[in-house]
Amino acid sequence: MFLIFTHLGSLDFETVFHQGARRFLPGGGGTAITLFLFLGCTGKFGPDPLYIWLPDAMQGRLPSRR
Repeated sequence: MFLIFTHLGSLDFETVFHQGARRFLPGGGGTAITLFLFLGCTGKFGPDPLYIWLPDAMQGRLPSRR
Protein backbone atom coordinates (compact mmCIF):
# COMPACT_ATOMS: atom_id res chain seq x y z
CA MET A 1 0.00 0.00 0.00
CA PHE A 2 2.95 2.31 0.69
CA LEU A 3 4.26 1.66 -2.82
CA ILE A 4 0.87 2.38 -4.37
CA PHE A 5 0.60 5.65 -2.47
CA THR A 6 4.20 6.59 -3.26
CA HIS A 7 3.88 5.94 -7.01
CA LEU A 8 0.29 7.06 -7.62
CA GLY A 9 -0.39 9.52 -4.79
CA SER A 10 -3.67 7.98 -3.66
CA LEU A 11 -5.24 4.81 -2.30
CA ASP A 12 -8.69 5.53 -3.75
CA PHE A 13 -9.76 2.66 -6.03
CA GLU A 14 -11.00 4.89 -8.82
CA THR A 15 -7.83 7.01 -8.85
CA VAL A 16 -5.49 4.02 -8.64
CA PHE A 17 -7.24 2.14 -11.44
CA HIS A 18 -7.37 5.21 -13.68
CA GLN A 19 -3.75 6.27 -13.13
CA GLY A 20 -2.39 2.72 -13.03
CA ALA A 21 -3.86 1.87 -16.43
CA ARG A 22 -2.51 5.04 -18.06
CA ARG A 23 0.86 5.35 -16.37
CA PHE A 24 4.09 3.37 -16.60
CA LEU A 25 5.67 2.88 -13.18
CA PRO A 26 9.45 3.22 -13.51
CA GLY A 27 12.04 1.06 -11.79
CA GLY A 28 9.87 -2.04 -11.52
CA GLY A 29 7.29 -0.28 -9.35
CA GLY A 30 4.36 -1.98 -11.05
CA THR A 31 6.00 -5.37 -10.71
CA ALA A 32 6.75 -4.81 -7.01
CA ILE A 33 3.21 -3.62 -6.28
CA THR A 34 1.70 -6.62 -8.10
CA LEU A 35 4.04 -9.07 -6.37
CA PHE A 36 3.35 -7.68 -2.89
CA LEU A 37 -0.43 -7.68 -3.45
CA PHE A 38 -0.24 -11.30 -4.64
CA LEU A 39 1.90 -12.34 -1.66
CA GLY A 40 -0.54 -10.61 0.70
CA CYS A 41 -3.45 -12.60 -0.71
CA THR A 42 -1.45 -15.82 -0.61
CA GLY A 43 -0.50 -15.26 3.03
CA LYS A 44 -4.08 -14.48 3.98
CA PHE A 45 -5.55 -17.64 2.47
CA GLY A 46 -2.63 -20.00 3.10
CA PRO A 47 -4.03 -21.55 6.31
CA ASP A 48 -7.41 -22.38 4.70
CA PRO A 49 -6.61 -26.11 4.24
CA LEU A 50 -6.00 -26.31 8.00
CA TYR A 51 -9.45 -25.02 8.99
CA ILE A 52 -10.62 -28.44 10.22
CA TRP A 53 -8.12 -28.99 13.04
CA LEU A 54 -6.64 -25.51 13.56
CA PRO A 55 -9.36 -24.14 15.90
CA ASP A 56 -9.04 -27.22 18.13
CA ALA A 57 -5.26 -26.90 18.16
CA MET A 58 -5.46 -23.22 19.12
CA GLN A 59 -7.83 -23.87 22.00
CA GLY A 60 -5.82 -24.42 25.15
CA ARG A 61 -6.71 -25.69 28.57
CA LEU A 62 -8.13 -23.17 30.94
CA PRO A 63 -6.25 -22.81 34.19
CA SER A 64 -8.14 -24.28 37.11
CA ARG A 65 -8.90 -22.03 40.05
CA ARG A 66 -8.56 -23.46 43.48
